[in-house]
Amino acid sequence: MMKRSLAALLLLSTLSLGAAQSVAAEQYRLPNGLNVVLHVDRTLPVASVNVWYRVGSKDEVAGRSGFAHLFEHLMFMGTKRAPNFDDIMEAGGGSNNASTSRDRTNYYSSGPSSFLPTLLWLEADRMEALGASMTQEKLGLQRDVVKNERRQRYENAPYGLVPETLSRLLYPQGHPYYQIPIGTTQDIDAATVNDVRSFFQTYYVPSNASLVVAGDFDPAVVKPLIARLFGDLPGGQPVVRKPVPPVNFQGVKRSTLTDRVQAAKTVMAWHSPAIMGPGDAELDLASLLLSDGVTSRLYQKLVAETGLASDVSAYQQSQLLGSVFVIEATLAPGKSQDALEAAIDEVLRDFSARPVDAAELRRQVEKYEFATLSSLQAVEDKADSLNAYAFYFGQPDGFKRDLDRYRNATPESVRATVARVLNPQNRVILRVVPQTQAAQGQAQQSAPQAQATQAASQPPQAPTQAQVPQAPPTPPQTLRSGVNPRDQRPADLAPRAFTPPAPTEFTLSNGVKVQYWQRGTVPLVSIQTVVRGGSELDTPATAGRAATLADMLDEGAGNLDARGFQSALDQLGAQFGASAARRYTTASLSVTAENLAPALRLYADALTRPRLDEAEFARVQRVNVQALERARDNPGTVASIVSQREFFGQNHPYGRPLSGYANTVGNLKLADLRALHTRLFQPQNAAIFAAGSLSPEEFKASLEQALGTWKNTGSAYTSPTYPAPANRALRVLVVDKPGAPQTVVRFVMPAPPVQDARSNALRSLNTLLGGSFTSRLQQNLREDKGYTYGAGSGLLQDVGTGYLVTTANVETGVTGPAVREFLNEFTRLRQGDVTADEAAKTAATRRADTVASLGTLEGLVSTAAGLYAQGKPFSALGQELEQLGRFGAADLNRLAPAALPYEQGVLVLVGDRAKIVPQLQGLGLPAPVEVKFD
Repeated sequence: MMKRSLAALLLLSTLSLGAAQSVAAEQYRLPNGLNVVLHVDRTLPVASVNVWYRVGSKDEVAGRSGFAHLFEHLMFMGTKRAPNFDDIMEAGGGSNNASTSRDRTNYYSSGPSSFLPTLLWLEADRMEALGASMTQEKLGLQRDVVKNERRQRYENAPYGLVPETLSRLLYPQGHPYYQIPIGTTQDIDAATVNDVRSFFQTYYVPSNASLVVAGDFDPAVVKPLIARLFGDLPGGQPVVRKPVPPVNFQGVKRSTLTDRVQAAKTVMAWHSPAIMGPGDAELDLASLLLSDGVTSRLYQKLVAETGLASDVSAYQQSQLLGSVFVIEATLAPGKSQDALEAAIDEVLRDFSARPVDAAELRRQVEKYEFATLSSLQAVEDKADSLNAYAFYFGQPDGFKRDLDRYRNATPESVRATVARVLNPQNRVILRVVPQTQAAQGQAQQSAPQAQATQAASQPPQAPTQAQVPQAPPTPPQTLRSGVNPRDQRPADLAPRAFTPPAPTEFTLSNGVKVQYWQRGTVPLVSIQTVVRGGSELDTPATAGRAATLADMLDEGAGNLDARGFQSALDQLGAQFGASAARRYTTASLSVTAENLAPALRLYADALTRPRLDEAEFARVQRVNVQALERARDNPGTVASIVSQREFFGQNHPYGRPLSGYANTVGNLKLADLRALHTRLFQPQNAAIFAAGSLSPEEFKASLEQALGTWKNTGSAYTSPTYPAPANRALRVLVVDKPGAPQTVVRFVMPAPPVQDARSNALRSLNTLLGGSFTSRLQQNLREDKGYTYGAGSGLLQDVGTGYLVTTANVETGVTGPAVREFLNEFTRLRQGDVTADEAAKTAATRRADTVASLGTLEGLVSTAAGLYAQGKPFSALGQELEQLGRFGAADLNRLAPAALPYEQGVLVLVGDRAKIVPQLQGLGLPAPVEVKFD
């Protein structure tokens, strides 16, 4: 068969994106200024509400950094009408969250489409009443939560202070972007209730907001509801913002930051064009060309050729008042930061000197096109994109306009933008060095006090009200005099029945069983092949072997080396991934329907004919070893690895990390991987799960052509029997991290295997304990005590094995009280105090989460593959959903006494031992024992 030309493939790709060119959306504006966007999608019985407020950290006043982000947390604290915001949300199967950037804050919720009136009511209620409902108690609690978030994400995370340090080097004090959104602890502490109310009255008003409703609803029903709930809210005064002149950054500003890390890092940053402005898309594309994948220039130079770095990334951080382009490279052991910096500069000089190849650029554009198609699957993603385009373009259906920025980029425009923006004479260079290295006397370089940056292009202007159609005045009968329409929660809509869609099942000529779902909403196909056998075959000496084999599947396959294979995937806009679990290894492919046939040929080669080349293996092995060495820098990773090791024991497959250890991966031989591939990757060990827009007949024909010749080469695989966990009685183990501002608290305890008849009900108990925002652990440790940014639990079950994990990162000074609260929650639940409301809320949450997980092709396929790995047919999903409604409080309370056997588990604490241990006295725990990560 004659191969298609690149031009033909590009034409097909463009045609396949027809659906992405236009997303039907109705936009109008209420008389009070609220922008409203409606998009109907009846794929699943779900709906999403998404609100963008035109306020971010750039709008904060001096001495109140972090206020916009703090306010994001306060928005969930409830009002007089809805004091338990999250309880109401989750009782109806809804979920919600928010995010704050420098330029905007967005709030988003989703749930069953029948629950949409309540989602809108809650949003309208807090838009009206949150400021008046604020108290010092609420402010103090969320202030503690935000400070814990800062500790967890920045102060106690490897390289966590890099973003804040960069901002202060790039911008002069007083600039809106000088401080990152999290703010400083001092400013967060200084916030008052009056500050909150003033901020609310200024920015959280209809005229400064945009509301998107997307999903399964009837506009004829929802539009009057929006008018009734939002229409009479005061629009607020127009927000007046002072002009911000471009930053005049000249010269090179150098600085050094010491950190509790194993490896040094070099970070370079330049001021760059504003989001959606000229040059912004070119720099997005340049970031891919420089650092995305094995074919990229920086990866080839720094990692593959010279070995100077263990990883490298480049990205355009797009912002309204001017963006920042960043390159980060982690120094490899024994290498010089001077050499690393020189190598980066060499790549940039070469990149700036001549245009990239047109085909190479087109491959990167394909990635954006594919990502746009993928984003059109879930209503939550579409809702946020519609609001983003309304924010930047003034029109919600901006998909084509956005994509055209990338399609219109040329090799010369990318080159010229890089040459102009990434000027080596005007940038910040930040070096992060390990504390041990700094302590040994490395001289720190001073930072010249250069003023900041090149003139950025003018930011896009927000649309005026005249640009958006005005809604007709609200009919007088909708707003009755003296009656507040938000005083009465609206009734839910009629629920739409949902049954998980059954797949088409067939068998390839070589015996591989296939399950396929046809879904025509977007012209994509997603595939996941599940092969029996994974890290359970690793020994303590070969830990990480199965994971390394998965890493090697796309490092060259068939007649293509690693770079050729990646280029071929990029040319098709296809994405390949592989990973190893304990009992299975999986390989996935996502691609446009038109490009399925050539992508399947590459996929088949990765599965059946990976090259497993010596040189590529040496590179992958070296990079993986370096990453594993750095794992000790992350306290959460340390807690996970140590707790698994100590609970299960090194001889148990679950007692070793899937990725292995630095020494075991470093000792692997390529022959080990080849032998494992031969044993596992056979048709008799495999099953395929797929979903897409093609008919079952079309998909089967393509799959048969690509994989039908795959043959068995040995006996079928059978999983070994696992030993029992090594732990028998509660042990308290401490991993010392002197000076750590937080302690990672992690309990691991026994649980039944997945085939246990109680598993479905036990998952409901886990959701109640720590599996949702209103779970007991989260409400206690975060919302009531303010000890942590988040606390939760997870019930992890496999065939023959199960365990329960509960965890939180808490401020060091409250480690003891936090552990006490964990124990209190275990005791409460074991006494059987689950209420009927809790049981109903848990069922609604789990049902909604399950339905939402099927909203994308990847989610549908992953769900099916997961059920197969548990030994269940896909029909079991519907059965489990049906059972949820039957788990009442009495059923859960019967299970509760045996559900949390922490006395047979381990408690691992990662933090400052000297401060932790004294706090454990009086808790009735065994004496703590210090253990090492190694």
